[in-house]
Amino acid sequence: MTHPSVPAKTTQELINLAKAKPKQIFYATPGSGNSAHLAGELLNSMANVQTVHVPYKGQGPAMADLVAGQVQMMFASIPSVLPQVKSGQVNAIAMGSAKRVPSLPDIPTLSESGVPGFEAYSWAGMLAPAKTPKDIVARLNKEIVDILKQKDVADTLNLQGAIPVGDTPDQFAAYVKAEMSKWGAVVKSANIKAD
Repeated sequence: MTHPSVPAKTTQELINLAKAKPKQIFYATPGSGNSAHLAGELLNSMANVQTVHVPYKGQGPAMADLVAGQVQMMFASIPSVLPQVKSGQVNAIAMGSAKRVPSLPDIPTLSESGVPGFEAYSWAGMLAPAKTPKDIVARLNKEIVDILKQKDVADTLNLQGAIPVGDTPDQFAAYVKAEMSKWGAVVKSANIKAD
C-alpha cells in the first residue's frame, strides 16, 4: 500500500520511483524481522531497488504513520488494512500472494505487475509433534480440509483476504521447507539480525 500522495499508482511506477530516488522511499512494518519486513527486502532484491525499512512497535502505529503520510508505503496482511484500503485512506498497489484475493479482486499481484515470481504473504498451518502417528496426522488433515471446504468457512476466510488451501501433510511440509530456504536467503542477503 502507498499513501495517496505517492505519485506511483502501479507497481511499475513505484519501482521506477524507487529507482529514481534510492533510499528515499520508506516502508513501514509492524516490527523488524516479521513477514512484512521480509516482503520489503524481497521486493528490494527482486526489483533491484533500495527502499528503507521503518519498523514500528505494532501494526497500529505503522498504519497511523502511513495514513498520515509519514512513510510512503507499507507491507501488511489484508485483514489488518482492508478498512483503510476500502475507505481510500491508502492505495493498494499490489498483493504479495500468488493469485488475486476475492476481497480485493481488482488489485493485481506483484508477480503479474512486473515482479515475476514474487510471493510474500502471511500463512498459517497446523503442526503436530514430530512423532505423531501418521494415521492421526491423516485424520487431522482430513478434518481440517473438510472444514476449509465448508462454504461459510471459505466465504469468511475469503472476505478477510485469506485463501484457504488445504494441502496434504506432505505438500505442506514441502511448502514449509521451501519457505524456510527462501526467507533464510532473504535474511542473509539483507543482513537482518535478531533484536
